[in-house]
Formats: sequence, C-alpha cells, structure tokens
Amino acid sequence: MVAATNVKPISLGPIRTTINAPADSWVVDIVASEINASPTPGPAQIKRFSAARNLFGIAGSAQVATTPGPTTLVWNNSLSRLVTSAVAFAARPEFRLTLSTTGSGTIQSDPAGDKFPAGTRVTLTATPAPGWRFEGWSGDLTGTDNPAIITMDREKSITANFTPLPPGITTQPLSQTVTTGSNVTFTISWCSFLGDDGGPGSFVRRQIEALDQNRPAYPMYDFLRSNGFSVEDIIAISRSQKKGSLVGANELDPANANHQVTLHHNYYLNMQDRLPRLRAGNAHAYDIYVNNAEAFAAKGMRDAIVAAMTPSNAAKLNGSNATYSFDVVLNGAISTEGGAVLLEKSQLIGVIFPLRNNQKDASLTQYTGKILALDTLYQLGGLVFRGDSNTPGSPLAPVPAPELAFSWNGFATLPYVYTTHDPTQLPLLLTGAEGAGAGMLIWTKENWLKTSY
Repeated sequence: MVAATNVKPISLGPIRTTINAPADSWVVDIVASEINASPTPGPAQIKRFSAARNLFGIAGSAQVATTPGPTTLVWNNSLSRLVTSAVAFAARPEFRLTLSTTGSGTIQSDPAGDKFPAGTRVTLTATPAPGWRFEGWSGDLTGTDNPAIITMDREKSITANFTPLPPGITTQPLSQTVTTGSNVTFTISWCSFLGDDGGPGSFVRRQIEALDQNRPAYPMYDFLRSNGFSVEDIIAISRSQKKGSLVGANELDPANANHQVTLHHNYYLNMQDRLPRLRAGNAHAYDIYVNNAEAFAAKGMRDAIVAAMTPSNAAKLNGSNATYSFDVVLNGAISTEGGAVLLEKSQLIGVIFPLRNNQKDASLTQYTGKILALDTLYQLGGLVFRGDSNTPGSPLAPVPAPELAFSWNGFATLPYVYTTHDPTQLPLLLTGAEGAGAGMLIWTKENWLKTSY
C-alpha cells in the first residue's frame, strides 16, 4: 500500500519523499509529472522503469533500507511542472543457504546463519581436518577460491569437497634381507604406474622410429607396416605397460603360500595385466583406480586392422599358433593356485577381463584361485556397472574357471583396520598433484644399478 506521498508545486528542483521504513526492507518509489520528463533517481536508488508521452511522465525506483528509520528517495531532474511522488515499503526477501561437505572438514560463513536477506554478501571459508585438503566447491559455487564470497540473490546449496592427503614416508630402511621360505608381508600404496605417453621423444616412440628407418632388418615390424599399421598405430598399441605386479615368482612353489600383500590407493594408467597376479597366499586391493581407456581404444583399432587383412596374414597375429605377438591384453586382478584376492571400492575403466581366476588351464583346478570384487565401479565402452562380482549377471564375475567360494588363507578376517573411499572419488583423489605418485624416492644411478647392497 502507499505509505507516503509528496506533491511538488510548479517550480524547479528535485522532489524528495521520506518514509520511516523497517530494516532490511525494499522502499519503492513511483514519480509522475506533467511533462515528458525522464527523471534521474538518487544515488542509492535502482531505477526500475520510466516512460514519457503526451505531456505525462512516470518512473519508478527501489532502494534497500538497511537500518530502521527515515529513508529519503530523490528524483534529481529540474522538473518545472507539477510532480507527485508515492512511496511504499515491502519486506526484503530472505534466501536460505544450505552448506554441506564431502570428506572431512568444515565450512564457516560470515555472517553466520542459514537465511540471509536478498543481496547479502556472505564469505565462506573451508577448513580441512588434519590429514585432509580442500579440493574445491560444488553446487551453486564452483572453483577453488578459499575463502569465497557469494551474493544471496536466491536459494543456494554449496558443498565443500575435501580429500585425504597422501601419507608421507618418514623413514626408509637402507636394505632388507628376506630368508627364502619365510613369511613376507608388504604394502604397495599411493603409487602411480603409468604407461608410455607416446609423445615426442618418449621411449616407445624413439624405438618405433628407429625400426622404421630400417624396416627390412626387422621382419615383424615390416610385416605390420606392410599390412595396414601406420607408425602412429604401432606406437598407440605398443605404449601401454604390459605387466603390473606378480606375487609369487615360481609356478606351484610351496613358498608362495607365505605371501601376504596389500595394495591400496594406487593409480594405473594404461596397464595391461597383473593388478596384481597372485600365486597362492593372500592379496587385498582397495581404492584402486585403473584407467585403460586409451589402451582399450588401441585394442579396438588393432582388431579392426587385423580383421581387414587376408585370412593368412591375420592368422600370423591371432590364435595360439600366431607368428607374431602384437596385441593389447587387458586383464585386471588375477588369483591363481589357490590364492585369495579381494578387490573392493575400486574403479576400473577399459579392462576387458576385470577378474581372472586361472592363467593356465581352466580344467586344472590346482591353478585356480579365489577372487572377489566388492562395490567396484566398472566401465567398458558403453557398459557401466557398480556392484560385486558375485551378483547374478555381474560383468565382474571371474573367468575362465568355475568360481570358487571366497575365503582368506590362514585367517578368517583381515588382521588390520582400514578406511576406504567411494569409487567415484578415486580419479580426483589419485590423479591430483598430491595424489598417487606424489612422493619421490631419490637415489643415485649407481644404487639403482646394484643387485646387492
């Protein structure tokens, strides 16, 4: 409703109208004149509309009353005819701010609260818990600015995302001797295993370019180049890393049963096989991120080129009696010879056989191992699955031998407590600047070349 009016008689000068408005309210002013006037509002006012026609002008403005008491609205033109001003006020709207976190940390807002008048500027500060770091904002605020300032012009929901810091290495033994046949327990964590990137000057590219300079001297390479493979094709297929971790060097060795290994928070980029491969013993792998998307694409390209060859040439690259070995093997975790492998809370991309339980002969039970995947995110081409390997129809079900019921060898439950992350968090967690592989072990070249210390 109209709360105050003012009429300026015919004279020059601005018109001022004052109203007692409560704090945090909008004061709205409408001015009309008997000329084609286009009045200018005062400096604190926001002009909302204006129009003038046939010796009649009208305009409107709005202004925030931040404190209670008199609020004056001014129109500044030299209006020489009769001018009328009408002023009213309305409650300033309030908007809710919802704050949440992922990981371990807190958000502080200044001013504090969860409801703010329209136009309020709020400063948000994210504070990670010890051992955690702030990764950035999501929701109605993005980026990594901390603190960050927002303006409450609508309802907003904002999340601060925190991820754990990788553990630091405090001490490292100069050497360690293990007696043959003794129990061996070790952990591989926060490591990155990266295939060759195929870029200029990379190891694989230099080798392929050297072969291309003298093709007749290398029959296999010359065969590939003569049958549809370009230099870039060969680099793409060759650059992924062939093998990861083998636990148990010798087949059916009784000492293999002593191996106990834990792998966690590791990042594998274009790794074809053995993540890990276990012969007997126990292996626990969790929070593993495998991204074989590029290797999977290279595999598809290789198969398409071979399919276009003549049958006799294709046989040289396919089958158990192939002349040349030139393929991309995409296996994940492997358990053999009665071993027990548990993979959980991990993410696998582009792994054709995510779980294997026999690498010898599926009919020979002595070579079959126990393997189980729990709450693992799996993506292969357009297929996306999250769940367990023993769920009916699961693409994580182990091959090629009949599945064995899972149990640990020598104990019923794991002898340690551990904390896992959601599989969807692993790419951001493990590939960042402080993720897997962020630590560095510095040794002289001579130490790396030694076989004993």
